[in-house]
Amino acid sequence: MGKFILGIIVTLVVLAIGFLCYTRLGFAPIAADQSAGSAEAILLGGALDPAVERHAPHTAFPIEVNNANLVYGMKLYAMNCAVCHGELDKKPSAIGQAMYPKAPQFVQRNRGLHDPGWFTFYEIQHGIRRTGMPSFGKLLSDDDIWKVTAFLENIGKLPPEVLQQAPGAGMPNP
Repeated sequence: MGKFILGIIVTLVVLAIGFLCYTRLGFAPIAADQSAGSAEAILLGGALDPAVERHAPHTAFPIEVNNANLVYGMKLYAMNCAVCHGELDKKPSAIGQAMYPKAPQFVQRNRGLHDPGWFTFYEIQHGIRRTGMPSFGKLLSDDDIWKVTAFLENIGKLPPEVLQQAPGAGMPNP
């Protein structure tokens, strides 16, 4: 039994050393314009949702979702998010499409997010490591992050009064 346990320990140590050699000797692909290898996809592909589920407080919207907050959230989106996630005129972001993984194009999809508000709030507040998504928690107030979240959740059903106040050329009706 002792040899069996020793065999398991030796195997784990060899695998760890092999992984370190693979990464530290430059064999691991790091280019953003290449697809992930199968090992990376298996190890990290499904990590985001469970991590946010575990760490994010499951809170209800602390702000009222009204036209004023939607307009403010839309303007914050235009200033801080559109460069990667798509402009309000529904043109895809060249920067976001050049990233790996590609940044979701929220305005182009023209529908709300599939995640609950607390989930999106947490992603915006803390960012997503190794994707290019920065943490906005020290740049925007919690209220501002909630307003962006409200805008994203309602993007496919914004009232005309909100759409008329889109920065720039305006956001076309769906």
